[in-house]
Amino acid sequence: MSTLIPILIVGALASLVAAAAAGIGAALVSPAARTVPADGGSVDLAPERRTLLRRTAIAGLLGGLGLLVLALLARAIVVGHAPWSNLHEFSLAFAAALLATYLLLLRGHPIAALAHT
Repeated sequence: MSTLIPILIVGALASLVAAAAAGIGAALVSPAARTVPADGGSVDLAPERRTLLRRTAIAGLLGGLGLLVLALLARAIVVGHAPWSNLHEFSLAFAAALLATYLLLLRGHPIAALAHT
């Protein structure tokens, strides 16, 4: 069980890095990305790409949060007490709490500009 904890933490980190990359991609998608249909007009594809990247970023954040919570639960089981007695455990708990708070606030308030997602 104790070897599972670093794997969960690395998985959470990878998920959060992927979410950050998708968020940056959503911010950088050019509104000038257009295609020209046969009738000669133009269609803006950037909103669809931004929406897909935003959803990917949020999915990555949710995956990272899930892995952090699993790592915290596994750590609590291994050590036999609440996982905030040392700096390592507190850092994991604090990161999970911040991520959960951001995701909860994102549902009800337009705070996406904080993370460019």
